Amino acid sequence: MSMHAPSLLIVLGKFMSAQTLFVKHPAYSRRSSLIATMHKTLILAAKFMRVDQDVVKCANEVKVALTTQLRSVVKKIEKLEFELAVLKGSDVFAPTSMQLETVYRRSSI
Repeated sequence: MSMHAPSLLIVLGKFMSAQTLFVKHPAYSRRSSLIATMHKTLILAAKFMRVDQDVVKCANEVKVALTTQLRSVVKKIEKLEFELAVLKGSDVFAPTSMQLETVYRRSSI
């Protein structure tokens, strides 16, 4: 969430401070003050929700990008597994080149 986003406590605080002003005004003025306060509160709440919508939008964009990368990596892994299976031939338990290299290094010591 952005540092510039009004918190819900600020919105409620402004609403509560506006309510204390109603006691000092006559009845006809209270209605217009209430409408003005409600309007300001709605604007602040909309700004607060807008930030949340931006965060959700950004998270969805990141999710799409990561999903695309994941699919690419999975395809590469599947290709490498297939190539390894071809190199091993029918013997599934045949050692890989890395295992052969390790054995060769140990035997030369």
